[in-house]
Amino acid sequence: MALISKKLRGWTKLGHFQRHVMVNLVIGIVLALLLHYLHATPLISRAEDLAMDWMISMYRNTGPDDAMRVPFLFIDIDEYSYRAWGEPLVTPRDKLARLLDYAIEGRPALVLLDVDLSRRTENDQALLEILLRYREKGPVNSALPPIILARTFRRPDPGSHDQLIEERQSFLDGIVSASPKLHWASTLFELESDRVIRRWRLFEPSCNGARGNVIPAIQLLASAITIDEVHGSERLGKAIAPFLPESCEDGNRTLATPPIDKHDSFELGRLHVSLRQDRLSSRILYTIPWQPNTILSVGKGAFVDGRNVPLLVRLPAVKITDNKSEELDSGLLKGRVVVIGGSFDDSRDHYLTPLGEMPGALVVINSINSLLGSGEVEAPSLWIKLIVEALLIVMMSYLFAKFPSFWGLLVSGTVVILALLPISFLVFRYGLWLDFAIPLLAVQLHSMSAQLEESIKHPRS
Repeated sequence: MALISKKLRGWTKLGHFQRHVMVNLVIGIVLALLLHYLHATPLISRAEDLAMDWMISMYRNTGPDDAMRVPFLFIDIDEYSYRAWGEPLVTPRDKLARLLDYAIEGRPALVLLDVDLSRRTENDQALLEILLRYREKGPVNSALPPIILARTFRRPDPGSHDQLIEERQSFLDGIVSASPKLHWASTLFELESDRVIRRWRLFEPSCNGARGNVIPAIQLLASAITIDEVHGSERLGKAIAPFLPESCEDGNRTLATPPIDKHDSFELGRLHVSLRQDRLSSRILYTIPWQPNTILSVGKGAFVDGRNVPLLVRLPAVKITDNKSEELDSGLLKGRVVVIGGSFDDSRDHYLTPLGEMPGALVVINSINSLLGSGEVEAPSLWIKLIVEALLIVMMSYLFAKFPSFWGLLVSGTVVILALLPISFLVFRYGLWLDFAIPLLAVQLHSMSAQLEESIKHPRS
C-alpha cells in the first residue's frame, strides 16, 4: 500500500499537461498492440489492400531501374482479330501456328502461349508440326526459344469432397514431355471477394487419377527460365517437388505439408521467392495498365543488347495472320518475352485489378514484370517498424494532449501523411511496403479515445 501511495503522490505532482501526455502514451501503446493483434482481421487487411491498391495506381507506367526490366511483346487476339477470323468458338490452330511461327523467328527470350490447348480440333496439324521441331536434337533445337503452354484444370467429380484439382490432359502432352524447351504452367491467380486479382499463386498441386503432380505458376516459371534458360525450370521443379500431394486416393486427396524451415524458398540469380506465401509476399505490383485502343502500348523502357526499347509492345494478331501487303519485322521480338493471348470479349478472360480491368494475358505480363523487377513485396525489418511506431506514439500523445481531439486528429493525420507517405512512395517501387494505412487508422482510433476522454471529463448538460 505504501508503494501505491508513493506512486500516486508522484503522479499528482505531475502537471496536467504531463499527465495528459502520459495517459495518451498508454493509449497509443495499447492501440499499437491491438492493431498488431488484429492485423490479420478482415477490417485491417482490407485497409492495407486499399492503401496498396492506391499506391499501385500512383505508380502506373513506372517501376524499378530499367536494367532490371525484361521487355514484353503481347500478340493480342483482340476483338478486331477475332471478328476477322470469323468469331470461332476455339482459337483456330492454323492461325495460332502462324503466330507461334512468327514469334519463334524473332528470336525472343521466351514465348508464352496463354491459350487453352486441352482439346483436339480438325486443324491441329500446323501447330503440331511447329512443336515437333522441339523434339529434334542439335543446332536446330538449340536455336529455338523456350515455350510455356498454359495448363488448364478442373475440379474433381461433383459428388467428391476432395479439394485438389485435376489437370486437363492435352494432345500435346507427349511432345511437351519429350522436349526440355517445352513446359506446362498454371495461369491461376487468387480471385478475391471483391473480384479483384491482387495476388499470385506459385504452384498448383493436382491429382490425376492416382498420380500426383505440382505445376509451377506461369510467372514463376517464366522468371526462372528468363534468368537461367538451361537449368531454371529443372531447379524450380526440384524446389516445388516437396509440395506434391501426399495422397491421391479417391476421397482422401491431401496436400503435402513439408516441415517449416525446409523447402521454404527458391533462389536463382536475383530471384528469391518464399514458397510459403503470405498476403504481403504474394502481392502483384501492377505497373502496366491496359490500353485496348492502341496499336503500340508503350511503358517505361527496358534494355536489350544495350538498347533502350519499349517495355511493352502490343501487336494485334490479325496483323500477323492476315497481313499480305506489309512484311512485319520479326526483329521487334528479339530478347523479349512474347505472350500470345486474347483480349476479345467472348474470351471471358478479363479481370479486375488495381489498375482497372485487363485481359488475363496482361495480368500474366504484370506478374512477371513484378517478380523480376521488384521481387516479393516485403515489410520493413522489425526494428524499423518499432522505431516508426514509437515516434508515432510519442507524436500523437503530445498532439492530443496539446490540442483538442479534432485538431489533434487533423495535425497528427497531416504529419503522418507528410512524413510517412513520401517514404512509402520511395521504397515501394523496390518491393518494400511501409504501410501508411494502419498508422492513419491508429490516429483515427486515438482521436476517438480522446473524444471519449473529453466527454467523460466534461459531460454535456
